[in-house]
Amino acid sequence: MVRTIKEVEEEKEEREEVTEEKEIYEKEGIQEQMEEGQISDWEAGFMEGASGGGAGAKCRKCGKIFSGDDTVLEREIDGERCRFCSDKCVEEYIEGKKAKGKETFKDYEH
Repeated sequence: MVRTIKEVEEEKEEREEVTEEKEIYEKEGIQEQMEEGQISDWEAGFMEGASGGGAGAKCRKCGKIFSGDDTVLEREIDGERCRFCSDKCVEEYIEGKKAKGKETFKDYEH
């Protein structure tokens, strides 16, 4: 099959558009949208959860699924971003990790 240069360029442009659309679900794309004010914190959490098969779109401790009206608490624990629905869930999660002997909270942010 012989294609013209124009057809090849159009196909390349289409692939680039699809690639750009996918990038909004990657961490860098989500962060960029937050910084530009295009999305809120909860939307960013939802997008990250969607990109991870739903992981992160719910409370790390109790499993509550976040909706647009929920307050989401984010904490960096052991280099991993964790989302919680309340301070109580944050505390219980940390206590549970301590009880299991995983006391490496060098990256914990209050």
